[in-house]
Amino acid sequence: GINAEYGDIVNELLRVELLRIEQLNQGWILDGYPRTIQQAETLSHLLEAIKQPLDYVFYIHVANEVVVNRVKDRYVHPASGRIYNLKFNPPRVPFVDDVTGEPIIQREDDKPETVLKRLVEYAEKTQPVINYYKQKDANLFRLIESPTSPIGYKFIQGYIELSLFAKGLIKD
Repeated sequence: GINAEYGDIVNELLRVELLRIEQLNQGWILDGYPRTIQQAETLSHLLEAIKQPLDYVFYIHVANEVVVNRVKDRYVHPASGRIYNLKFNPPRVPFVDDVTGEPIIQREDDKPETVLKRLVEYAEKTQPVINYYKQKDANLFRLIESPTSPIGYKFIQGYIELSLFAKGLIKD
C-alpha cells in the first residue's frame, strides 16, 4: 500500500543520511522516528551495519491536559497561515487577523476533543515502540517528563552531555 511505500522511502533516505553522517563522524537526533516496530527494526539493522550504536531513546511525555492547554487557544488566519494564541499572542481585535482584518479560525485539529482523541491514538501506536526499546536495552530508554519545553530540553541536554563526556568528546 501507499503507507508501506512511504515507509520504504523514509527508510532508504534514513540509510543514505546515516551513511553520510557516519562519514562526517557526527552524531544525530531523530525526532518522531521510528514510529512503528518495523521502522525500529530497520533502524537497528542500519545502525548495526554502520557500527553506530544508539546512545538513548527518549520518550518525551507531556500530560494530555498540558497539550490540550497549549493548543486550545490557537487560531489561524487561513489565507496566510498566521498563527495567533488568544492568551500569548492574541490579535489586536479579537478573532480578526491583524494584517487583513479577516476572521481567524480554530482548526479542527486544535479543538480540545480532537486533540484528546489524537493523543489516545498516539499513545496506542507508540506503546509498542516504547516496549521494543525497553526490551531491547533498558539502559537505552529514557522517559522525559516535560511539563514545559524548557524542562524537557534540560533533561535531554543533560543526557546528551553525559554521553559526549563518556565518549571523551567534551571535558568537565
